Amino acid sequence: NAARLQALKDDIKHLAVGAYRGSIFADAAARKGFQTLELAGTPQVVAKMLMSGRFDLWSEGSVVVSSVLKEIGYTANDVEPVMVLESLDLYLAFSSKTSLSTIRQWEDALRQMKKDGSFQKIHQKWFPNEPVPAEVTRKGLTAQ
Repeated sequence: NAARLQALKDDIKHLAVGAYRGSIFADAAARKGFQTLELAGTPQVVAKMLMSGRFDLWSEGSVVVSSVLKEIGYTANDVEPVMVLESLDLYLAFSSKTSLSTIRQWEDALRQMKKDGSFQKIHQKWFPNEPVPAEVTRKGLTAQ
């Protein structure tokens, strides 16, 4: 129950948190001050441990929660988000040897998909509980 856990305020950090060993999600929980980490070899094992009641909190990337739960026979509706530990931007990267025309073709195709609604449809299928990214941003692109 997310409301019960949120009501704990800073005392929530005394609860055990499950996370995938060596993941950025385990590191994020530790950085936020969670004192007891239950680590396992795969996100699926961590999710099974959560669902069996071994701990109340699971530190995992929101974009994979649905698919991990589906793999073990649950749905995203079987869990509730409690807090965001950290957030980050994800990027599509191209080799420095990729031609500018190829990169522009990708950008144009993505913009067209966003315009015609197909991007939103695909995004909703794979990430049903995540907001659709709003923009296409270029980082570090130079003419070749």
